[in-house]
Amino acid sequence: MNIYLMRSIWTIGLISWAFSLVYPLMSGDYLWTVLAFCISKIVTIPAHHIAMHRYFAHRSFITTRRKHVFLTWTSILLGAGSPVLYSTTHRHHHKHSDNQYDIHSPNNSIWQSLGTWQIKPFEWFNKVKLVRVVPKDLIRDPVIKYVHHNYFKIWGLIICTGILLSFIDWHIPIFIFFAPLGWYIFSSGFFVNTLSHLTTKISYRNFDTDDNSQNNKLVHWYTLGEGLHNNHHAFPNAYNQARKSNEFDFVAWIIEKLFIVDKSDNRAWIF
Repeated sequence: MNIYLMRSIWTIGLISWAFSLVYPLMSGDYLWTVLAFCISKIVTIPAHHIAMHRYFAHRSFITTRRKHVFLTWTSILLGAGSPVLYSTTHRHHHKHSDNQYDIHSPNNSIWQSLGTWQIKPFEWFNKVKLVRVVPKDLIRDPVIKYVHHNYFKIWGLIICTGILLSFIDWHIPIFIFFAPLGWYIFSSGFFVNTLSHLTTKISYRNFDTDDNSQNNKLVHWYTLGEGLHNNHHAFPNAYNQARKSNEFDFVAWIIEKLFIVDKSDNRAWIF
């Protein structure tokens, strides 16, 4: 995928997100900012927590063909690249978690974990961090392959649609289309990539993993299920990240109710 086009989408998202935070201070109107935040949650749960993270990257559950297609297309709204791109970097993170080859470990650089890893040149990924293995199990899937090769054309249509809708109300493209992207970029960098790998007063570990992954209560509350990070690194292929009776994984509950076919099988169904 074209890394510079990918960064253009991130830039649009971050600028819109920053504007959405300043806008209520200038106008006194908080409704649009609250709407952008709510939309980010509505999109992030199925697009990232379920589709990109647990289904594509970790293949942790089986679903139906139609829901497989739904998750593939929903993942586009995240603005994080195709399932192939996301799974490439995320599987690499798990393989090298918190060592010198991890692309976003706060042990290497706080700024890197917060998001500067996303603006590194291709050579940094390939030659410094040794990110080279493409998930062949995904690229063979015709739906995923189509999205991967046409990702920026699809996003071009989304951007054009947002521009056209701006003639109805200029708030629509900024607060409904693009600011939610910024919320995801912020939450993934600050909450998951950074706080979930730092020891704090509100974090704890259930398992002695080889990395510094933490179960963070704030992250878990904010993301509605992605904060049991130490549990996740101990059992990366489990769709339910809760491991103790006092832990609850809201995302896993949604997966069980709406997506999963066979709870006894930890493999994702990839065509």
